[in-house]
Amino acid sequence: NYNPAPKPDTSAWRWASFTPYELRCRGTGRLVVIPEALDKLQAVRVILGKPMPVLSAWRSPGHNLSVGGATNSYHLQALAWDINTSKLDPEELIRIARFVGFNGIGRYPRQNFVHIDLRESPAEWNG
Repeated sequence: NYNPAPKPDTSAWRWASFTPYELRCRGTGRLVVIPEALDKLQAVRVILGKPMPVLSAWRSPGHNLSVGGATNSYHLQALAWDINTSKLDPEELIRIARFVGFNGIGRYPRQNFVHIDLRESPAEWNG
């Protein structure tokens, strides 16, 4: 029995650079949004001035497990995004993300993405 995820109420959607579809969990199709966090993601996009495709946003616990995400991943809290950098300068994206208030920065050059999250204490790593 196929039971699709409930359609989110997007009537108050205010993040012009992103769609609910691209921010949904890739495993369940559910959308979880923390407005203040998405405001910061939108600010990065506005300052960057070009598309920044989201590869991963909020993840359900099951999907996080299936993709090998950390057990304490900020994706589980809707406070992290993986951004495709195949057409972006990753260092420019990182500079802007830091400026806006993102403290978690993960560089994944072989996979062409940068992870940014809103943890409280600064942390950087290379994947």
